[in-house]
Amino acid sequence: MKLYERFGERGYHTSIITTFGLDFDTYENVVLARLKGAGCNNNILLCDAALLTQSLAGLSSLPRTAGRHYTVNSAYAPGAFHPKLVVQLGRNGGRIIVSSANMTATGLAGNLELAEEIVCGAEDSGEQRLVAQAWRYALRHCDRTGQALDAQIAWAESRAPWLRRALPATDSVSLSDGSIAALLTTGESAGIGERFAALVGDDSVKRLVVLSPYWDANLRALSTIAKTLSVSKVDLLIDADARLFPVSALKKVKGARLFDRDSFRKGRFLHAKILIAQTRKADHVLYGSANCTLAALGAKGFAGSNEEVSMYRRLPLGAILDRLELKELLSPSREIDPDDLDEVDDANAVNLDFWRGRAIGRFECNYGTLTWTPPTGLDPDAVSISLLDIDQKELGCRLGAAEVRGGTRRYEILGAVQRPAFAVLQLSDGARSAPAIVTLVDRIQEEAREARSKQTEEAASQLNEETDESLLLLDILDTIESAERLLQTEEVRPPVRLARKTSREPSDAPAQFRTMTYEKFIAGRRARTDGAAIGRSSLSASEASLVRSFLNRIIGVGIDDAAPGIEAEPDLDNAFDLGDEAVNAEDATTRGDSFEPGAGDLSSKEEQREELRRKATQRKATREQIAAAVAAFSERISQRKRDRALTTFDVLRLRALLMIVAAAGWNGSDADGRAVPARTSLQVLAVEGGGDSWPKLMGRILFCFFGGPDPAIRHLNLDALHDQLTDDILECWATCCWCLHACLGAPCAKDERAALAKHILPLGEKTYRLTGMNEAELHDEGFVLLMTRLSERFRIRLGLDAKTLAEGHQSMMRAIFNRVTASVHGAPTSAQ
Repeated sequence: MKLYERFGERGYHTSIITTFGLDFDTYENVVLARLKGAGCNNNILLCDAALLTQSLAGLSSLPRTAGRHYTVNSAYAPGAFHPKLVVQLGRNGGRIIVSSANMTATGLAGNLELAEEIVCGAEDSGEQRLVAQAWRYALRHCDRTGQALDAQIAWAESRAPWLRRALPATDSVSLSDGSIAALLTTGESAGIGERFAALVGDDSVKRLVVLSPYWDANLRALSTIAKTLSVSKVDLLIDADARLFPVSALKKVKGARLFDRDSFRKGRFLHAKILIAQTRKADHVLYGSANCTLAALGAKGFAGSNEEVSMYRRLPLGAILDRLELKELLSPSREIDPDDLDEVDDANAVNLDFWRGRAIGRFECNYGTLTWTPPTGLDPDAVSISLLDIDQKELGCRLGAAEVRGGTRRYEILGAVQRPAFAVLQLSDGARSAPAIVTLVDRIQEEAREARSKQTEEAASQLNEETDESLLLLDILDTIESAERLLQTEEVRPPVRLARKTSREPSDAPAQFRTMTYEKFIAGRRARTDGAAIGRSSLSASEASLVRSFLNRIIGVGIDDAAPGIEAEPDLDNAFDLGDEAVNAEDATTRGDSFEPGAGDLSSKEEQREELRRKATQRKATREQIAAAVAAFSERISQRKRDRALTTFDVLRLRALLMIVAAAGWNGSDADGRAVPARTSLQVLAVEGGGDSWPKLMGRILFCFFGGPDPAIRHLNLDALHDQLTDDILECWATCCWCLHACLGAPCAKDERAALAKHILPLGEKTYRLTGMNEAELHDEGFVLLMTRLSERFRIRLGLDAKTLAEGHQSMMRAIFNRVTASVHGAPTSAQ
């Protein structure tokens, strides 16, 4: 197979890939691009710690998307962390690819490598048991004390329900084609070589064929496996030109013969590793990452020092040599004389201990907070941290005082206008360390999305074409929420595990959901400081963020050329327009009315009156629809409050519905039936008259969230990932505050205004208090900008005064915070 092409297979949402060597360019542009193109967005890379540091120090070009689109994690072994394993999970199955290939350009496209794919479905099978075993092996090397990696694993497991039922293989299994297979990994009491021999069993081995690019200097592993199998014929396929075979040790292996690959796939390094024990009936095959070395295969009483993954297969006699086109290479005419070979040239051996000693630890950034886990042996007080951008330029920011928590240190990033990509240490001797990747926890969680369902894709397309705040927004939110709920399993949301004290705890410990009530969140939140320049959204990992982006776009937040006001909104007429259809076509037909354009000609005045009646009928129908949507919202919030299921989805829905009502309002009444030139067919809600005026509907919406003896907001659950109020929540609270003042400033009759004030004023003060925002948050640039843009968009159609709206906000803040100050100093407070 062309290994790199296999990463474009669809049906998987998560990948864990283990590798010894790493080329970031190749992984990002070849592997990751195909994974993400196939809908696999939750991607984890495990790399030998020494080789990772070496790559970051200059062996490879630095990554462009590491820590943002995928995580790169150090893995350790007494020798080398050397497995070449791909594990992918999907909703309905998974797969593994066991190979000899590193995540490098030569590994994926240059070398001669050996790989096999095992695919499973949701039902129990030998293939499924191997995939479950491989997943468990990969998790054994994941340090889940890191928040990003832990969240990725929890997200993946919550979306692979079959995996929780799967039984990891502990021995050989039968595959669907009838063959026998076993996944042999290090970490067991016996080494891979010893377990391979046990699988061969008592069958008499006629010939042992070995292909390996690297060998022990004394061929100890080869001698051991040959003796264990009691084989007298050992054929070794090598690349003589590579000068990697210890020819002087060959005499220690009884019956050994050498064969040169010669012109076979000439120009490509022979990096595949395979052992074939041929018996009278079968080929017993071992392939994967393990070279023919003691460190990889082990010996009796020594399990090896490397971490390796190999696959055992029992196949028909001669089948594997034919499949790999190696049979001809082992013919007697291809045998070579050991005396014609040069000795080993190991000048390119990597000093693993040296590069491990240069690692500077793990860096994670959650919005504006940097967490550093320094390595053992490094004095964190003797170094200083510098943060770099993607181009390795220092960021214009500084770090606050360190907060020490066990083996980690936390710093607030102050003055940052962009996110860090790398961290470097200025060492006590004046030297500068190799860079380390800074993993953005929030960005990684945003990346972990499954491919859109057809329904969600259609909803997104609708939203892209929409230009107005209409009830379509609620339909789209329903579609997105339903699709995401269907994609979840038993959990209400993906679990995020609390960081464990040590990485030695079991990886399958139960997840602890990190959510808290809004009240607790507000009590423990961190003030929005310079770090607030970094965008934060509780919806970033959900397609609901599309609706949030639309609401911001429609009022001109985040774009420079927004054109507010009715005059700049010709498409508003189409939002709620029901067309020229009769309200009841059947009745019209019964009466003999014709729907032909020329029928029933009317005079000019009659046409005007008919047009007014037609629009009035449309508005009545649409007004009823909006009123019904408000009633449904109220019932939904009550039910979700009872179910303890209120989330930021509901906060977004609150904001969307308030803006829909604002877009549908106008500054007059239907009582006199006058045509108002500035009024569009969208504007179906009068300022007064009847129970469905826009101020009253806004009041009902706000009351169901903030009113009553047990307000719904107290039951709102937030993700504890965030330590500050997120932008999407602030946008909603700004919309709520603006709507409160719009209700108080509505241009209605004196009696109507007094009645509104009687209910809205106490609700307004309660809303401000329950949101828990402090003065800094209420003066936040984004908060004020959103209120300003709401005024620009709606004040003309609603007949509001921008200055009065702004003064109302300031007055409410003075009333609340002056009262709080007076209460703190022991002064009496008024009843209202």
